[in-house]
Amino acid sequence: MAEELSRKRRTHGGHRSTTTRIITSAIEVLASGDLSEIAKHMVKLNQQKASLQEKRTILLQLDMEILALVDEEEIGAKIEQADLVEENIQLAIANRSRLVIKCKHKRRCCESSRATKRASKHVDRRRSGESFRRSNREWFIASKGFRSK
Repeated sequence: MAEELSRKRRTHGGHRSTTTRIITSAIEVLASGDLSEIAKHMVKLNQQKASLQEKRTILLQLDMEILALVDEEEIGAKIEQADLVEENIQLAIANRSRLVIKCKHKRRCCESSRATKRASKHVDRRRSGESFRRSNREWFIASKGFRSK
């Protein structure tokens, strides 16, 4: 039983350290605050989210197994540690999701503004073409001696 508890604690510690590394890496990307920089790392952030969700499941399972094997005096401390890890994972996932939504919204706004700019350029070209044709016609009429009515 002592060996089993020791093995589960080491396994739990390894998963927890990996989780901490993933969270730290995500925080570095998200801390920049620059949405264009965050958008560049979107694939990495999606992969980190999936990894965190997987680690969360594994850690919850290990926590339950460890709680079944520890002495009653340690149960309160183990629950606190497990809750802190869970809270950090949920916070990292929530922050990532919030900024991803912001990036998508900004991208949509940028795309719509680009479309608006393209449409206005098209209208401006059409107007300039009309004025060019009109001035050409007026020049032709003036050069031939025709008078417009």
